[in-house]
Amino acid sequence: YLERAEAQAREAMALGEAHVDTLVAVSDDVPKEIVIQAGRLKSHLICLGASARNLTERFVWGNPIEQVLASAPCDVAVYQGGP
Repeated sequence: YLERAEAQAREAMALGEAHVDTLVAVSDDVPKEIVIQAGRLKSHLICLGASARNLTERFVWGNPIEQVLASAPCDVAVYQGGP
C-alpha cells in the first residue's frame, strides 16, 4: 500500500527521484503524530492524501488535514488520489 501511495504522490506532484521517507506509527492522535514525526525527521515536505468525507464525519472527527496544517514544521502538500 505504501509503495502505491508513494508512486501516486510522486506522479501527482512531479517529485521525480526525490528522496521519500515512509514511516508507519501507531497513535491515537494521528495529526499530532504526523507533526511530531515530521519534526523528528527534519522533513521538508509532508504529503497528505485527501478523501471525501461527509459533514457528520467532519463534525465528529474534525479535519486532520487542517490540524496538520496548523502546526506543521514544514510545507504540506495535499493531494486527492484516484478513484
